[in-house]
Amino acid sequence: MPVASFSGLASGIDSASLVNGLVGVARQPITRLQKQQSTLNQQAARIDDLRTKLSAFRTAARALDSQSEVLATKATSADSSIVKVTASGNTSASAYDILVTSLATSTRAYADPVAAKDQTGLFGTGTLALTIGGATTNITVDGSDTLASVAGKINDADIAAVAGLFFDGTNWRLSVNGTETGAAKAVTFAESGGLTLGLSNPANLIQPAADAIFEIDGFPVTSASNTVTSAISGVTLELVKPSPTATATGIKIERDPTALETKVNEFVKTYNDVMNAIDAEVPKDGTVRTGSLAGDTTLRSIQTRLRGLVGQQVSGLSGNYTTLSSVGISLSRTGTMSVNTSKLSAAATADPAAVAALFAAEGTATGVMRSIDSVVEGYVTSGSGVLSAKSKGLRDRVSTIAERIDGMELRISKYEDTLKKQFTSLEMLVSGLNAQGNQLAAITRNF
Repeated sequence: MPVASFSGLASGIDSASLVNGLVGVARQPITRLQKQQSTLNQQAARIDDLRTKLSAFRTAARALDSQSEVLATKATSADSSIVKVTASGNTSASAYDILVTSLATSTRAYADPVAAKDQTGLFGTGTLALTIGGATTNITVDGSDTLASVAGKINDADIAAVAGLFFDGTNWRLSVNGTETGAAKAVTFAESGGLTLGLSNPANLIQPAADAIFEIDGFPVTSASNTVTSAISGVTLELVKPSPTATATGIKIERDPTALETKVNEFVKTYNDVMNAIDAEVPKDGTVRTGSLAGDTTLRSIQTRLRGLVGQQVSGLSGNYTTLSSVGISLSRTGTMSVNTSKLSAAATADPAAVAALFAAEGTATGVMRSIDSVVEGYVTSGSGVLSAKSKGLRDRVSTIAERIDGMELRISKYEDTLKKQFTSLEMLVSGLNAQGNQLAAITRNF
């Protein structure tokens, strides 16, 4: 409960100002601790920012740590309404003619029409057997079943087929569709025990399951799926529709220097972001910014290790391309990185395999990007990484200081209450003395 204060009413002393001054002096250690908290929080924020930039740099490096990513290719189709094409870096430049005869299809069948979807006794009772890929599932149909409940039983069977209901304006039909294309995944039906759904009636098979039939440069090919990944190494074909008038569609796979350039530019940018963040902590003109990480050995360690990695010759390689600078990625005297895109493109064209080995692991060569990934991981991994632990340590110190401040605030509050009580007692004492003095003066006047 706050202590009532009567500042100077009797004594003329401005006790409120005196109390505020004394409490202010007592609070000075708290002020120093709060400044220390602010500094620690700023340092932790800078550590987190550096960790974020390092993580981005690691991501950029990992985008170039496999040969397929370095040897980027682009694939084009002369008519993507017939066939679409994509390619990975594991394929070589090439061209093909694709002639699509028919697409891969899945089974689609209907039951005989009935008057209602929710009426029992319209199609008998017994067993509906669905066979897919050599596996048979039996659905028991009894007298309580309706067309809707049979559809539910099929859907609950967890097989490669789904059931639905179709209304033509007069009657209802049960539809069953296979969920996978290809002849091997055909759905066949058998009805026994008096069941008369009609799914086994050949006339009700609207679409049989079949493989896709097409040609590559005149060679016949079949596929259970319209997405074909095994016909051409490193190339995915998506068959969209049959070729009109038996006209083949040309596809082309070629190197994509733009993709490599884009990834390298991102690598260079994120590297410079890291280095600029570290350099920003160095005092300028002898002035150390509040909350800076000046003198932090971890930052210098990161800077030194990264400069060494990007500047070193990759062991296990020979020939013209064994360093990043040999393909146009170089460091300036100030430590920033730049890329000569013309030199990079020329190297990738002249010897793509050697450039890929420089970036990505191959044989005994680790590759620059794998080395960077491994080193940066030790700094940025959540929890166990060096920067993660450093940030946590700083914030733990902030929490410890907060606990100290809470204790000191409590003591100062008690100290302030004590001062107010003391000055209040003083005012009451002076007030009493003044009253006594006034009484004596009155008595003296009467004599």
